[in-house]
Amino acid sequence: MEEIGVAHPLIDIEWIRLASKNPSLTIPECLALQDTVGPNILFDVDFYRRTYGHEIPQGMTCLQHFCQQDASCLRDPNPLLMTRHWFEIFSWKFPHPNEWQFAFFREMGQDAIISRIEMQRDLNNDIVLSDDIIGVPPAPGQDICLFVHYDRHDEIQPYVVDYIEALKNAGVAVFLLSNTKKFKQSEIDKVKNSVWRIICADNAAYDWGLHRQGVRRLMKEYPRNPILLANDSVTYLGHGLPGIMNICRQNPNLMLGAIAAYQHAAHLQSFFIYCSSEIVTSDAWMGFWENFKYHHNKWFVVNGNEFGFSRWMIDHNVPTGGLWDYFNLLSSTKRNRSNENREKVLAKDHLVNPTMELWDVLIDQGFPFIKNLILNEKVACGNRDHLCNIISRLAKNNPRELKTLL
Repeated sequence: MEEIGVAHPLIDIEWIRLASKNPSLTIPECLALQDTVGPNILFDVDFYRRTYGHEIPQGMTCLQHFCQQDASCLRDPNPLLMTRHWFEIFSWKFPHPNEWQFAFFREMGQDAIISRIEMQRDLNNDIVLSDDIIGVPPAPGQDICLFVHYDRHDEIQPYVVDYIEALKNAGVAVFLLSNTKKFKQSEIDKVKNSVWRIICADNAAYDWGLHRQGVRRLMKEYPRNPILLANDSVTYLGHGLPGIMNICRQNPNLMLGAIAAYQHAAHLQSFFIYCSSEIVTSDAWMGFWENFKYHHNKWFVVNGNEFGFSRWMIDHNVPTGGLWDYFNLLSSTKRNRSNENREKVLAKDHLVNPTMELWDVLIDQGFPFIKNLILNEKVACGNRDHLCNIISRLAKNNPRELKTLL
């Protein structure tokens, strides 16, 4: 049995001291407490014992047992992180069969330290730099959108303004949560007639770190208002939003996303997830935010926050669904206009990310968003003619003159 020492990448001595509420603990004392408070903030020993306790030999710590896993027996460190996700994405990239484990432990250990620091910054109120009300507050029962924004120039781009205005016109109160530390007044003026409230933050945990800040405030101030989780990673195409908001409101027992995807695990992509009053007052919702962990590594953000949210809610018997569903897209797509790779997807030979690999099919079927990230990659589409037809139709949808963008 491998001895776990202070140099192990998953041991965070400062976390053990913090969780034990004893900053003077020696290193041997910390190591002795790792099975009580966890070796780091991302390792939930209570969850681990409930899930795998029957496998752990007497005298073996949870961390020792976790580190003995291989492809035949993958184990999760907490109820939100899924080791299989890491294995499926990264294991094939390493020349040796077990090399993925060491990379996983190293990355998780580094992210755990950042997560602990972010938690402490949150407790010290160091993340939110300003919280300003600039518009009409939400009415009782009105939908509130927690809209996360990031721009490297600290600007609010026209496509973001268009989306926010569409949300307001659909009856949604918009709470803008920005990774910008301070907006110029000219930027605030762009949305002053569409936004209720703006938070500016020094946030290392991407979208979900800001969602956490918004949810905490809404739980206190508007505990029964439905919440729409959204962000600026998509461009709204100018049609369809009122209709999908009405569908969401008419199905209060469902947690509804714009798209239900299944690559690696069933989940709702986090650029649009509607949570009704029934959902946001549920024990499942409260439990997720109690178990929420900050992540900085983008893979852990996707795994532990986006996938973790859907995973938690599904595990706690919350009905979920997508306004568009991956398998429905496949069954309703014309096969005769597909390239070889698309044919494999349509034949269900392998699962893909629909907003990246099937974006043209989504638009063809009335999807109101396009994922901005596709413009960073080699564009995937069924064929060139179909792509050109899609773009031609999109060009007619937004009547604003192009000169307003210059």
